[in-house]
Amino acid sequence: MTDYTPFKCVSASTVVVTCWLKPTYNPGREFVLLGKRSDKSDAFPGFYCLPGGMKDEGETLQETAKRELFEETQLDIPLNKFSFVTMYSGPNLDPRGEIISSVWWVNLGDLDKVPTIKGSDDLSEAKWVTYDEALGTNLAFNHNQMLKDVY
Repeated sequence: MTDYTPFKCVSASTVVVTCWLKPTYNPGREFVLLGKRSDKSDAFPGFYCLPGGMKDEGETLQETAKRELFEETQLDIPLNKFSFVTMYSGPNLDPRGEIISSVWWVNLGDLDKVPTIKGSDDLSEAKWVTYDEALGTNLAFNHNQMLKDVY
């Protein structure tokens, strides 16, 4: 048996949650869920972002996405609705240190109204905005690029 030094990998999951409002699909009227980071956050305080956060030991990245979405917005979505989009890694994604970040997409489909959400945990508020409005916002971390990559 070889001796080795265990290491920790810092990883996170980010969720892009989208939906359309009925009666018909209207390009540019797709809604995206954003949260505002607490003014006490140690990275990007007061900035808007996509919901997400750090992986807990023993959970998958998909489980991280589901948990963080619920903790930050109170939106409870079944695990099978989360679709993997891409991953990012590198030294400049998070000012707190190097990270590997997975991106997940949940499309709630056509709805009569957007689901009720509430900012909590690391977010002081959560809100639905149009996709165009989200892209026009200077989001925390590399979340503007994440949004573009989903589409």
